[in-house]
Amino acid sequence: RLVKAMPVDYSKWDKLAASDSDEEDDKRAAQNKRVVKEDEKIVQPKLSAPKEASGSAWNASNYHWEEQKLDVWGKQRLKDVLKPKAFLAFHYNQTELTYEMNFEVDKISGDVWSHIRKGKSVLGYNLEFTLVVAGKVKTSSREEMLSATLECDLMVDHEEDPVVRFTAGDGLPFKDTVKKCILAEYHSRIGAFLKELEVKADERKSKIEESAKTQATSSEQASTAKSHFGGRVQVGGHNPQGLRIQQDGGD
Repeated sequence: RLVKAMPVDYSKWDKLAASDSDEEDDKRAAQNKRVVKEDEKIVQPKLSAPKEASGSAWNASNYHWEEQKLDVWGKQRLKDVLKPKAFLAFHYNQTELTYEMNFEVDKISGDVWSHIRKGKSVLGYNLEFTLVVAGKVKTSSREEMLSATLECDLMVDHEEDPVVRFTAGDGLPFKDTVKKCILAEYHSRIGAFLKELEVKADERKSKIEESAKTQATSSEQASTAKSHFGGRVQVGGHNPQGLRIQQDGGD
Protein backbone atom coordinates (compact mmCIF):
# COMPACT_ATOMS: atom_id res chain seq x y z
CA ARG A 1 0.00 0.00 0.00
CA LEU A 2 1.43 3.36 -1.04
CA VAL A 3 1.38 6.16 1.50
CA LYS A 4 0.90 9.58 -0.05
CA ALA A 5 3.48 12.08 1.13
CA MET A 6 2.11 15.05 3.03
CA PRO A 7 2.71 18.41 1.31
CA VAL A 8 5.31 20.62 2.96
CA ASP A 9 3.82 23.63 4.70
CA TYR A 10 5.87 26.73 3.85
CA SER A 11 3.30 29.24 5.16
CA LYS A 12 5.35 29.78 8.33
CA TRP A 13 7.74 31.88 6.25
CA ASP A 14 4.96 34.39 5.58
CA LYS A 15 4.86 35.35 9.26
CA LEU A 16 8.42 36.44 9.80
CA ALA A 17 9.31 39.24 12.17
CA ALA A 18 12.53 41.20 12.66
CA SER A 19 13.18 39.15 15.79
CA ASP A 20 13.54 36.07 13.60
CA SER A 21 16.90 37.26 12.29
CA ASP A 22 19.64 34.90 13.37
CA GLU A 23 21.96 37.29 15.22
CA GLU A 24 24.39 34.54 16.16
CA ASP A 25 24.73 33.41 12.55
CA ASP A 26 24.98 37.04 11.42
CA LYS A 27 27.94 37.63 13.72
CA ARG A 28 29.65 34.43 12.61
CA ALA A 29 29.31 35.28 8.93
CA ALA A 30 29.51 39.07 9.15
CA GLN A 31 32.86 39.32 7.38
CA ASN A 32 31.87 36.96 4.56
CA LYS A 33 28.23 37.90 4.09
CA ARG A 34 27.16 39.42 0.80
CA VAL A 35 23.86 41.29 0.52
CA VAL A 36 21.98 40.61 -2.72
CA LYS A 37 19.55 43.46 -3.38
CA GLU A 38 16.20 42.86 -5.02
CA ASP A 39 16.96 45.28 -7.86
CA GLU A 40 20.59 44.22 -8.23
CA LYS A 41 21.65 43.61 -11.81
CA ILE A 42 23.73 40.48 -12.27
CA VAL A 43 26.77 41.28 -14.39
CA GLN A 44 28.35 38.44 -16.29
CA PRO A 45 32.16 38.54 -16.23
CA LYS A 46 34.16 38.92 -19.43
CA LEU A 47 37.78 38.51 -20.44
CA SER A 48 40.03 41.44 -21.22
CA ALA A 49 40.74 42.32 -24.85
CA PRO A 50 43.55 40.36 -26.62
CA LYS A 51 47.04 41.63 -25.78
CA GLU A 52 50.18 42.20 -27.83
CA ALA A 53 52.37 39.10 -27.64
CA SER A 54 55.48 37.46 -29.03
CA GLY A 55 55.64 33.77 -29.84
CA SER A 56 58.42 31.19 -29.79
CA ALA A 57 61.64 31.65 -31.74
CA TRP A 58 60.32 29.48 -34.60
CA ASN A 59 57.16 31.59 -34.97
CA ALA A 60 58.33 34.12 -37.57
CA SER A 61 56.77 37.56 -37.00
CA ASN A 62 54.43 35.86 -34.46
CA TYR A 63 52.11 35.16 -37.37
CA HIS A 64 51.50 31.43 -36.95
CA TRP A 65 49.04 29.79 -34.57
CA GLU A 66 50.83 28.81 -31.35
CA GLU A 67 48.70 27.25 -28.61
CA GLN A 68 49.30 26.55 -24.92
CA LYS A 69 46.93 24.08 -23.22
CA LEU A 70 45.65 24.99 -19.75
CA ASP A 71 43.05 22.22 -19.33
CA VAL A 72 44.38 20.51 -16.21
CA TRP A 73 45.15 23.70 -14.34
CA GLY A 74 41.91 25.37 -15.44
CA LYS A 75 39.56 22.58 -14.38
CA GLN A 76 41.20 22.14 -10.97
CA ARG A 77 41.36 25.87 -10.30
CA LEU A 78 37.69 26.30 -11.22
CA LYS A 79 36.77 23.64 -8.63
CA ASP A 80 38.89 25.39 -5.99
CA VAL A 81 37.38 28.82 -6.69
CA LEU A 82 33.81 27.48 -6.49
CA LYS A 83 34.34 25.42 -3.32
CA PRO A 84 34.29 27.93 -0.38
CA LYS A 85 31.05 28.39 1.53
CA ALA A 86 29.03 31.54 0.86
CA PHE A 87 26.68 33.56 3.09
CA LEU A 88 24.16 35.53 1.03
CA ALA A 89 21.73 37.94 2.65
CA PHE A 90 18.40 38.99 1.17
CA HIS A 91 15.16 40.57 2.39
CA TYR A 92 11.76 38.93 2.62
CA ASN A 93 8.74 40.42 4.44
CA GLN A 94 10.99 43.23 5.70
CA THR A 95 13.27 40.68 7.34
CA GLU A 96 16.86 39.97 6.38
CA LEU A 97 17.47 36.26 5.82
CA THR A 98 20.76 34.51 5.21
CA TYR A 99 21.19 31.80 2.63
CA GLU A 100 24.17 29.62 3.53
CA MET A 101 25.39 27.58 0.57
CA ASN A 102 28.31 25.97 -1.19
CA PHE A 103 29.00 24.77 -4.74
CA GLU A 104 30.34 21.33 -5.58
CA VAL A 105 31.43 20.36 -9.09
CA ASP A 106 29.73 17.08 -9.96
CA LYS A 107 31.26 16.59 -13.43
CA ILE A 108 33.28 18.72 -15.81
CA SER A 109 34.58 18.45 -19.36
CA GLY A 110 36.02 20.77 -21.99
CA ASP A 111 39.11 22.79 -22.84
CA VAL A 112 41.02 25.84 -21.64
CA TRP A 113 43.78 27.36 -23.75
CA SER A 114 45.70 30.45 -24.77
CA HIS A 115 47.13 31.06 -28.22
CA ILE A 116 49.21 33.56 -30.13
CA ARG A 117 48.16 34.55 -33.63
CA LYS A 118 49.23 37.58 -35.65
CA GLY A 119 51.02 39.08 -32.65
CA LYS A 120 48.01 38.82 -30.31
CA SER A 121 47.59 36.66 -27.22
CA VAL A 122 44.05 35.27 -27.00
CA LEU A 123 42.57 33.29 -24.09
CA GLY A 124 39.82 30.75 -24.68
CA TYR A 125 37.70 28.26 -22.74
CA ASN A 126 34.83 25.90 -23.40
CA LEU A 127 33.76 24.11 -20.23
CA GLU A 128 30.60 22.16 -19.49
CA PHE A 129 29.95 21.22 -15.89
CA THR A 130 27.23 20.42 -13.36
CA LEU A 131 27.16 22.11 -9.98
CA VAL A 132 25.40 20.77 -6.91
CA VAL A 133 24.26 23.55 -4.59
CA ALA A 134 23.77 22.51 -0.98
CA GLY A 135 22.14 25.31 0.99
CA LYS A 136 19.77 26.34 3.73
CA VAL A 137 17.87 29.41 4.85
CA LYS A 138 18.14 29.87 8.57
CA THR A 139 16.75 32.21 11.24
CA SER A 140 16.89 32.04 15.03
CA SER A 141 13.68 29.99 15.11
CA ARG A 142 13.56 28.04 11.86
CA GLU A 143 15.64 26.46 9.15
CA GLU A 144 14.79 25.16 5.71
CA MET A 145 16.91 23.27 3.19
CA LEU A 146 17.02 24.93 -0.22
CA SER A 147 19.26 23.05 -2.64
CA ALA A 148 19.64 22.97 -6.41
CA THR A 149 21.66 21.84 -9.40
CA LEU A 150 23.14 24.11 -12.05
CA GLU A 151 23.86 23.03 -15.63
CA CYS A 152 26.66 25.33 -16.78
CA ASP A 153 28.13 26.10 -20.22
CA LEU A 154 31.10 28.37 -19.68
CA MET A 155 32.30 29.63 -23.06
CA VAL A 156 33.84 32.79 -24.48
CA ASP A 157 31.11 35.27 -25.50
CA HIS A 158 28.37 32.96 -24.17
CA GLU A 159 26.05 35.10 -22.04
CA GLU A 160 23.30 32.70 -20.96
CA ASP A 161 22.81 31.95 -17.28
CA PRO A 162 23.15 28.37 -16.04
CA VAL A 163 19.95 26.35 -15.83
CA VAL A 164 18.89 26.21 -12.16
CA ARG A 165 16.73 23.33 -10.89
CA PHE A 166 15.73 23.19 -7.23
CA THR A 167 16.02 19.79 -5.59
CA ALA A 168 14.81 20.86 -2.12
CA GLY A 169 12.67 23.77 -0.96
CA ASP A 170 11.04 24.34 -4.32
CA GLY A 171 7.84 25.53 -2.63
CA LEU A 172 9.42 28.27 -0.54
CA PRO A 173 7.86 31.68 -1.28
CA PHE A 174 11.27 33.33 -1.78
CA LYS A 175 12.85 30.67 -3.99
CA ASP A 176 13.12 33.12 -6.94
CA THR A 177 15.12 35.50 -4.75
CA VAL A 178 17.37 32.64 -3.66
CA LYS A 179 17.82 31.69 -7.33
CA LYS A 180 19.06 35.22 -7.95
CA CYS A 181 21.43 34.87 -4.98
CA ILE A 182 22.83 31.63 -6.41
CA LEU A 183 23.38 33.15 -9.86
CA ALA A 184 24.96 36.28 -8.39
CA GLU A 185 27.42 34.18 -6.41
CA TYR A 186 28.11 31.92 -9.40
CA HIS A 187 29.00 34.86 -11.68
CA SER A 188 31.12 36.41 -8.92
CA ARG A 189 33.14 33.19 -8.59
CA ILE A 190 33.46 32.83 -12.38
CA GLY A 191 34.74 36.41 -12.55
CA ALA A 192 37.45 35.55 -9.99
CA PHE A 193 38.34 32.41 -11.96
CA LEU A 194 38.69 34.32 -15.25
CA LYS A 195 41.01 36.85 -13.61
CA GLU A 196 43.25 34.04 -12.36
CA LEU A 197 43.10 32.42 -15.80
CA GLU A 198 44.34 35.62 -17.42
CA VAL A 199 47.22 35.82 -14.93
CA LYS A 200 48.14 32.19 -15.65
CA ALA A 201 48.06 32.80 -19.42
CA ASP A 202 50.22 35.92 -18.99
CA GLU A 203 52.77 33.87 -17.02
CA ARG A 204 52.94 31.30 -19.83
CA LYS A 205 53.24 34.10 -22.41
CA SER A 206 56.10 35.72 -20.46
CA LYS A 207 58.00 32.41 -20.34
CA ILE A 208 57.61 31.95 -24.10
CA GLU A 209 58.77 35.51 -24.79
CA GLU A 210 61.74 35.14 -22.44
CA SER A 211 62.72 31.85 -24.09
CA ALA A 212 62.45 33.45 -27.54
CA LYS A 213 64.65 36.37 -26.44
CA THR A 214 67.26 33.97 -25.02
CA GLN A 215 67.36 32.00 -28.28
CA ALA A 216 67.55 35.21 -30.32
CA THR A 217 70.47 36.43 -28.18
CA SER A 218 72.30 33.10 -28.60
CA SER A 219 71.79 33.24 -32.39
CA GLU A 220 73.02 36.83 -32.50
CA GLN A 221 76.13 35.95 -30.51
CA ALA A 222 76.86 33.01 -32.81
CA SER A 223 76.44 35.26 -35.86
CA THR A 224 78.75 37.89 -34.35
CA ALA A 225 81.42 35.27 -33.64
CA LYS A 226 81.26 33.99 -37.22
CA SER A 227 81.52 37.52 -38.56
CA HIS A 228 84.54 38.22 -36.32
CA PHE A 229 86.52 35.39 -37.95
CA GLY A 230 85.57 36.62 -41.40
CA GLY A 231 83.92 33.37 -42.33
CA ARG A 232 87.06 31.38 -41.44
CA VAL A 233 86.56 28.12 -39.64
CA GLN A 234 88.70 26.00 -37.39
CA VAL A 235 88.87 22.25 -37.76
CA GLY A 236 90.76 19.99 -35.37
CA GLY A 237 92.44 22.71 -33.33
CA HIS A 238 93.99 26.17 -33.47
CA ASN A 239 94.27 27.97 -36.80
CA PRO A 240 96.36 31.08 -36.02
CA GLN A 241 96.55 32.22 -39.64
CA GLY A 242 92.81 32.27 -39.91
CA LEU A 243 93.06 30.47 -43.24
CA ARG A 244 90.14 28.84 -44.92
CA ILE A 245 90.33 25.05 -44.84
CA GLN A 246 90.45 23.50 -48.24
CA GLN A 247 88.11 20.66 -49.07
CA ASP A 248 89.64 17.22 -49.89
CA GLY A 249 90.63 16.99 -53.51
CA GLY A 250 90.69 20.74 -53.96
CA ASP A 251 94.11 21.42 -55.52
